[in-house]
Amino acid sequence: MQGRHNFVDRKLLEVCSLRLDLLYFLGYNIGEELPCHSTLCRTRKLLPRPIFNKLFNHILSLCVESGMVAAAVEQVPLQQWTLP
Repeated sequence: MQGRHNFVDRKLLEVCSLRLDLLYFLGYNIGEELPCHSTLCRTRKLLPRPIFNKLFNHILSLCVESGMVAAAVEQVPLQQWTLP
């Protein structure tokens, strides 16, 4: 399971580094270094899963409301978005 999260974290940071809208949303400037993938993994482990999922769903709903998420994702009820 840990290996899968490392891949997802690495890919997430790669995508964020290439998208100006995501950098802006996250509060980073162009060229500013994003955190290491292991920082994401350690942070995820700090919160119990139900709290992390609630936080994730809240952030996802903010992204949907602001139009940052593709329309296909909007069709999935936010309550169904949980991490394994």
